[in-house]
Amino acid sequence: MGFVKEQAPPIKNDKPAIWDLVIADMVHRDRVGRERYGTPLQVNNGRDALRDLFEELLDAVVYCRQLTEEMKCLGVDLRNLHALIMEGRFQGREGVTILASMVESILKRNPALNAENE
Repeated sequence: MGFVKEQAPPIKNDKPAIWDLVIADMVHRDRVGRERYGTPLQVNNGRDALRDLFEELLDAVVYCRQLTEEMKCLGVDLRNLHALIMEGRFQGREGVTILASMVESILKRNPALNAENE
């Protein structure tokens, strides 16, 4: 197989199945589209499907790049926070308050980490 190493098989866990999540997302998007346009997406609907796909894929690439940059920032935030914890910078009640404030700031800058969004 060359220099591409096979991945280990997925490990079963108690998290939601991705297919179920995607199907629920698709049902929701269909509902939104029907409400917005008054009709389901159909063939020969007067739109250029290739252009729509191309534009959606461009948007997807931009969102992917945004996520990549946000994950880099999150990694820096977490490494800095870890270093401060290991240095013992959060002592007593005041230290815990500062730590909580830092974690809250990280969560605000990274809304995908906020469980309330589910």
